[in-house]
Amino acid sequence: MKKIGTFMVFALLSTYAIWLFLRGPDGLYSTKPFHPEVQIDGRHMPVLQGSYCWKTVQGGECSDQPWANETKSASDLPTETAARGSTMVIKFPRKPDKMTATFENVNLSSTASPVQVPKGTVTLPDKAGDYLITINASWGNGRSSSYLLSVSLE
Repeated sequence: MKKIGTFMVFALLSTYAIWLFLRGPDGLYSTKPFHPEVQIDGRHMPVLQGSYCWKTVQGGECSDQPWANETKSASDLPTETAARGSTMVIKFPRKPDKMTATFENVNLSSTASPVQVPKGTVTLPDKAGDYLITINASWGNGRSSSYLLSVSLE
């Protein structure tokens, strides 16, 4: 009888662990995009969720944020200060297959080009100004998402 009880506890704990791995917020079959941790020179930066498409075995969804096409109107975005040429580190619970960052100087009307971020680390621009940084990440299998943060470089 004791063996059956031990087996039942083990089976329940194993089932719960598998559920967390597959369905938890950062699990293999999570229903929402992974949220990155972004640091600039060791300081945590606030990041807004952007538009995304996220497929799972049960379906999926795509969502466009209202400010996605006009990033300058993202009024909920707090601006942080950093030094020019600082290092930005982007970490996800699961490493993306591809990641880019775009640095748009809001004081200039020029179009910014995306920069590849293969190892999760990128150097910020050397030019002072207010920047909107868009991070685009994809994990394959119909999973991609964008994120936005605002940084004033001094």
